[in-house]
Amino acid sequence: MDISNIKYAKIRDWIKQSRKRGLSWDKIELLNQSSIEEFLSKLNVNKIEQYWDIDIETWHLIVNDEKIAEMESLTAEIIGVPTIVAEDPQNYLDLPLSNDENSLWNLYSNKLREKKFKERTIRNIEESSRSILVQLKDKTEEDRPVKGLVVGNVQSGKTANMAALIAMAADIGFNFFVVLSGTIDKLREQTQDRLYGDLDLNSNLQIQLLTNLSSKTASPFRLQDLKFEKKSKKRYLYVCLKNQAVLKNLNQWINKDQLSKEGIKLLVIDDEADQAGINTLDIDSDERTKINKLIIDLVANRNYKSEKQPKSFGAVNYIGYTATPYANILNEAKPESLYPSSFIATLAVSDEYFGPQQIFGLDDSNLLGLSIVNKIDINDVKLIKKDDPNFDSELPPSFKESVMWFYCSVAALRLSGYKKPLSMLIHTSQKQKDHSDIYQRLKEWIKKESNRIDDFIFKMKKVWDQQTKQFNKSYLRLQYPKYGVLDKEINDYPNFDDFKIELKSLIDQQPCNIELDYDNDKLVYTTGMHLCIDNCKYNGVDFNGRHFRLAYPDPKNCSITAPAFIVIGGSTLSRGLTLEGLVSTYFLRTTKQADTLMQMGRWFGYRHNYELYPRVWLTDNAIIQFKYLSNLDFKLRNELSFMEKMGLSPLDYAPRVIFDPDLAIIQITSKNRMQGVEEVDADFSGYQAQTTVFYKDIRTLEKNIQSTESFIKTLGNPILNNPVNIHAKDAYIWKNVNHTKVFEYLSNMKYPDHIKLMKGYEGIKEWYIEAKKQDLVQNWNVAISGIQSGKETYISGLKVKKVNRSKVKNSNPDEISIGVLRDSKDILLDIDLDQNPDLINVFKDDSISPLVIREKSCVSKMPQLLIYVIDRDSKAIKKDSQVRLDLNSSVDVIGIFLLLPRISSSNKDQYVRVKIIPNIDFEGVDEDA
Repeated sequence: MDISNIKYAKIRDWIKQSRKRGLSWDKIELLNQSSIEEFLSKLNVNKIEQYWDIDIETWHLIVNDEKIAEMESLTAEIIGVPTIVAEDPQNYLDLPLSNDENSLWNLYSNKLREKKFKERTIRNIEESSRSILVQLKDKTEEDRPVKGLVVGNVQSGKTANMAALIAMAADIGFNFFVVLSGTIDKLREQTQDRLYGDLDLNSNLQIQLLTNLSSKTASPFRLQDLKFEKKSKKRYLYVCLKNQAVLKNLNQWINKDQLSKEGIKLLVIDDEADQAGINTLDIDSDERTKINKLIIDLVANRNYKSEKQPKSFGAVNYIGYTATPYANILNEAKPESLYPSSFIATLAVSDEYFGPQQIFGLDDSNLLGLSIVNKIDINDVKLIKKDDPNFDSELPPSFKESVMWFYCSVAALRLSGYKKPLSMLIHTSQKQKDHSDIYQRLKEWIKKESNRIDDFIFKMKKVWDQQTKQFNKSYLRLQYPKYGVLDKEINDYPNFDDFKIELKSLIDQQPCNIELDYDNDKLVYTTGMHLCIDNCKYNGVDFNGRHFRLAYPDPKNCSITAPAFIVIGGSTLSRGLTLEGLVSTYFLRTTKQADTLMQMGRWFGYRHNYELYPRVWLTDNAIIQFKYLSNLDFKLRNELSFMEKMGLSPLDYAPRVIFDPDLAIIQITSKNRMQGVEEVDADFSGYQAQTTVFYKDIRTLEKNIQSTESFIKTLGNPILNNPVNIHAKDAYIWKNVNHTKVFEYLSNMKYPDHIKLMKGYEGIKEWYIEAKKQDLVQNWNVAISGIQSGKETYISGLKVKKVNRSKVKNSNPDEISIGVLRDSKDILLDIDLDQNPDLINVFKDDSISPLVIREKSCVSKMPQLLIYVIDRDSKAIKKDSQVRLDLNSSVDVIGIFLLLPRISSSNKDQYVRVKIIPNIDFEGVDEDA
């Protein structure tokens, strides 16, 4: 049946318009009717009145096709495209050019090509890095460092993106890079080796690795020995643990020589930013967890005793990287915290990545998940976790299947010519004694089975047949239709008999530890299975020369084809560590926290040349949790994309995270990591926007004045000032203004396209009109705001008091940037206290938010438009002279602020987001006051 026929175009248009109006797919299925009978009747009416040439079966096919198209479009947009949610960039840095052959970025991008990165992936990395780089500042004031957050994906190549950003930042003059790398030294070493290896190139610059910094560091690695002069080609990289002693030592090292600090352009990269650095103490108190405090001290130019230092960095920028950002955006949003007030970015993911949406599916989409997930029966869980020391050591069937699949995969991939390491992850517990127990039971089982090797191989064939039937190349194409690798490049399964000899050899050799050679100076690898226990109990080599922890061979010096590793562990395998060639995972860990569980998904990532082989064994509960996580992750990225399109900065609109208070299966994160949350509604409910950047061009400024005068003339006489409301004293107010006048006025005003009001204009208009139809909002209140001490001017015959707003330093020379427009209490000026006598005392209480007061008033459903006339001769006050300048405009400047009412809608998702605590310096209080 051809449902693409043009005769169905009108029907498809009805579906798309219904989705724009917020109609659910269930309602669309029934043509917005309440029953099957009403649906059939409506369909017949549409056939006659709307000329719909359609039957019931075709109708359902078209609805389903449109649903798939919508989700595919959304999935591609959110998952595959980088997003930047930010304040307006103020730095205007000269970004590195790709045509400079010896730039660090250019050489690093060539290295990515050598590593077989595809051109579109390199372009995504470049685009993401440039969008982040433009948010950095090469000059910052003491109390205003840049604070950003980059949201990646688990096992998606985050380190490559960090290296790209460092390379670009180094090219434009940033000279000191501090990478905070987790809490486990093995993972820190992995990150350090990777970053330094990638960036130590023969470029225009010299990257120098620093280690073990402290106040006792000797020459030539004291701060005063390093070259931070502007013309210096030296760049310094320090990768350190998020450890109290290490961070304190770094702090002492930096502050030992105050003079050298002024030349430092510092970029702090907090890898796994949701780990260790989150403040889990009471955020309403002055106390902080020690690591969180030490990171803040570094960024805020304080020593570890929290004392402000006499000299500050030339620039300081802090960027957190994480795949699970929930604690970073939900815990606290105070000016002194690490909340990403400057920007939030997401990294693009290529169509070759196997992430939560691909593996576990996505609700209401054509992404149903890959059939690579196997269920662990509850009885198998009991066999694995039984605590009785005298119990039967027999391993459960599902565990044996996962191991046999790994044996088969290693033998098959070796036959196919795969050469890189292959791994199996066994993660049943975080307890070290459990790791040792599984290790011993596994060895005994393999030894026992190898004594009946033909029978063992027969059992393996059954597992092979079942798993290859369950998932193959056809299923890959069906379940991941946009996978970006050609069929001919995908290693298909060989016949079992073809790799039986290799399989027999694997079994015969028996699993063993990695061992040292005769000289005890290097690790030796075999063609058999390497059995590893990865936890801190097994650091180093035991007296028998056995190395228990996971250590992959150097590919340059390894002659073994596809060396194989079975890795048993807990915390070290939960986050950060990359397991190469992971084809089998047996996972029993349980947690109620979404961020913790997502990080445990080591099976996410890129699977070049072994796409068909990865398998995961999970309990029913874990599968449900990961499916929920897939939707949680997707909707957060959707929220960030929405913020980008609407021009919403994280400083004035905290990202929302989907939240179901009745959902018992999982929490977003632990309660002490999301202390600052508040429930919010969906859509543009409660949306605020203000113009803080203006064109400098005199004709544009004069046209805005003319448009404002024309608009005011259409409004008639203003309401007389209400003497009881002190905020209305110097204002003119009009109530019940029709939205057509308001939106016509907004469309006539000319402001830079990059400010959020301009970006969000069409969405605001569409949302308001739909909300008005549903009687959720009323007509507009419009006001001209002024201050008593302001100079006077005339707008449409009205004597208006102008406001004083100075200009931010280092802004675009073609624009005027003021940072903030309105005073926080200006939103109260249209409240008539004669009609709201119960609010008279509330008005005097500075501890109550003006938004809360407004919501309790009679204007709570009225959107508000405030107009400001900014004095062209506005002066910067003396205390702000380091960051602000006199406005020095040729004519007065018209600024506008709008506020949409907060409404509730029962058919919307529930969300939580953090409550933003504003910095008084940024609140926009009139400078003349």
